[in-house]
Amino acid sequence: MSGSSKTGNRSIARNSSYLLGAKVISRGLRLIYAVVLARLFGPELFGLFTYAQFWHVIFMSLAMFGTGRILSRQIGSDRSNAESYVGINISLRLLTSLIGMLGCGLLALDPGLTPEGRDLLLLFALAVPARSLASWAQQVFVAFEVAQIGLRQELAFRSLEVVLGLVALSLGGGLLSVASIHAVTWMLQALAGWRLVDSQLITVRLDWCRPALMKLATNGAAFMLTGLSLAILMQGGLILYKLLLDEPGELGQLAIVMQALGLLIMVPKSISSAALPVLSRWVTEGAGDEQRTMVLMLRTAIVGAVGLALLSVVVGPVLIPLLVGVEYQLAAELLGLALWLLLPLSLCVLINQLMVAHGEFWRASLISVTGALTMLVVMLLTLTELGIYSVFLGAAAGATLWSALEAWHVVRSGWLSGVDAFVRVGAAVAVAVLSFWLLLDFAPWLALSVGWLLLLPGLASPLVLWRRLRSLRVKVD
Repeated sequence: MSGSSKTGNRSIARNSSYLLGAKVISRGLRLIYAVVLARLFGPELFGLFTYAQFWHVIFMSLAMFGTGRILSRQIGSDRSNAESYVGINISLRLLTSLIGMLGCGLLALDPGLTPEGRDLLLLFALAVPARSLASWAQQVFVAFEVAQIGLRQELAFRSLEVVLGLVALSLGGGLLSVASIHAVTWMLQALAGWRLVDSQLITVRLDWCRPALMKLATNGAAFMLTGLSLAILMQGGLILYKLLLDEPGELGQLAIVMQALGLLIMVPKSISSAALPVLSRWVTEGAGDEQRTMVLMLRTAIVGAVGLALLSVVVGPVLIPLLVGVEYQLAAELLGLALWLLLPLSLCVLINQLMVAHGEFWRASLISVTGALTMLVVMLLTLTELGIYSVFLGAAAGATLWSALEAWHVVRSGWLSGVDAFVRVGAAVAVAVLSFWLLLDFAPWLALSVGWLLLLPGLASPLVLWRRLRSLRVKVD
């Protein structure tokens, strides 16, 4: 392995750990917060809160407009022009953030909403530009490979949000108080992030050069469509379910499951975001190091996703009622189904970054849109018959098609070895899942242990795995 490859791998590992730490802290605190809200308000009100929050996430894709990923790629490939890239990037981000806020706010005009529902949407609309600018600062930290700054910010401001929210709830506040605190803390984080970028990394100057803005907007549109497609796969099912069936009790059940899925998908998203600057640099250098690293990331993602899905089947029926109450028994049943979506969704986000590193913005975007449209069509065709289960069927169909088309393209283009990345780990997954289901009815925990053990060869060949285990044992001794 070349010196550049070793340095790049260390950079990916370091920044992935910081970025993942930031996301885990953020999502973990929000998950604790969500558990408190779910127990306190019950499925109906919690479903309404999550419905407004998910619309906020959809419009965040428009607000961010893919400019963060472009910045990572630009600075990763050419840091000498970083000040120019940052100036153009933040200027476009300000415009798209305002558009996203207005779009989300217009939803509050829906006459079918309750007064509380309208107020929630307006508050989440105000949070769109704040969260978008805070996210921009995080992406600058990633692009400069100093994601530890973002980790400290997430720890500070998400802790502040949770503490203030719990205080407000203890004083008798409701959903509107929680949403107001959400908006204010994101505003504070946006201001702090901008100041840190300007004082510690690079001078931030707005640049309204029209040709540069138009070029960035053209490329950003491709990333925006990809982000929007992922948001539709993750959040669109709940929104569509409320609009077409509007079963308030079941909406809350679906909401708690999708919150858990959103937390876990942060792992591959964080790793892929941290990897993009380094992958882009390797592609520019033409050394081929990106292939070995991508194979390792894909194998780890596949094994990890399946391992978590197996765990959810065994633990979900006990854990969910324990955390949020017996009212959420349906959510306990749905969790074991929902977490299987981690497998295709993880492949979607990881392979997408490899295509972006090779400059395939629009092809990656069209593939993602195909997946999102597939999800919507399948859900619409099955919603009446399957009800809430159509959400998972649609997401599975869309994510599977998306990841399959991406995998086919990168293997066909010679950017990845299909055998190394998919076939070997796929065989281990098939054996592990089959063994798990055969043992599940007799001894669930034994089935889980056997399944996890049989997944390990998916990370490496049995001989390599044995050598690594022996090496670890020798070091311990």
